[in-house]
Amino acid sequence: MIPYIKVVNNQYVLQLPSTASFSSNVVKAVQSQLLLTNTTIKKNHSMIDPTTKEIVSNTDAPFFSLARRRCWGHVYWWGIRVYFESNAAVYQEAHYLEISGTAVEYIGMLSVAVPGIGDVSGALLGAWGKVLSDHNHNVAEALLRYNRRHKHSYIYMDYNFNGNYSFHTFK
Repeated sequence: MIPYIKVVNNQYVLQLPSTASFSSNVVKAVQSQLLLTNTTIKKNHSMIDPTTKEIVSNTDAPFFSLARRRCWGHVYWWGIRVYFESNAAVYQEAHYLEISGTAVEYIGMLSVAVPGIGDVSGALLGAWGKVLSDHNHNVAEALLRYNRRHKHSYIYMDYNFNGNYSFHTFK
């Protein structure tokens, strides 16, 4: 499906040829993701590089302040690709994944006791934080396992906007 995603007027557009044979569910899912991504691009005043199809943001997200650790990332319509050129970068990213989910979980637990937020909001935030914390823990563990198997190679992680992830080597 990726070859059929084009950039038109700084927006991602799905241009399927008449000979394409994708199920309607797949096409709907991709169009839904493109709509969400295009909305975010407009909202953040981001730009799409028409050659690489990479989103270039006008903000410095902490996720991409990783260059000092020999790690960098690119944002695409489908998700994020993060490259690691050192074991230290992998360990630091795994640590970041662990603490980011845990922080939301703690905020949710604490907010139950804060007047004005209420029990329901705090409980929902705590539950969402627990899910995020567990998911991030699983991603961190998988990243570390993959790195142990490929510790003499550069690796990268693809992380899509649905929370799915995969690991690969490069160079």
